Amino acid sequence: MFRCDIQREGIVRQSALDIYIVSLLDRGFETSYALQRRGGLSVGSTIPALQRLAAAGLVATSSNRPRHGYQLSAAGRKLARTGWKAYLKAPGHLDLDAVLRVADVAQHYGAGAKEIASFLDAAASDRRSSGRLRISKPNEAGDS
Repeated sequence: MFRCDIQREGIVRQSALDIYIVSLLDRGFETSYALQRRGGLSVGSTIPALQRLAAAGLVATSSNRPRHGYQLSAAGRKLARTGWKAYLKAPGHLDLDAVLRVADVAQHYGAGAKEIASFLDAAASDRRSSGRLRISKPNEAGDS
């Protein structure tokens, strides 16, 4: 029923974007405008994600003209507060935005600095090994 980012060893995880959005809602960002302006999300990703989360029963909508508001269900609140933990243990193949979002959510909910640093190291290592991250040496970049 939920949109999933990966499935490994029978464990299904919600996408990093969905976890970030429910975390922002848990922090009090109640409108798509607040998610976009204060959360740094685009309209193109915010509205479909909110619709997906509402369809999954994680978010409820309320219409206060002129803006729609969003509130977390109990399941949405639980996802916001715990869903990020699986990413810290096994980042998988995340894009850079997802890595930064997971780190932000983990920091907000009290993950330790060492745990977040380990996650960032693992994500960078994954990006290097998959060829999605290339670190140039000064001479390779044309620097003298």
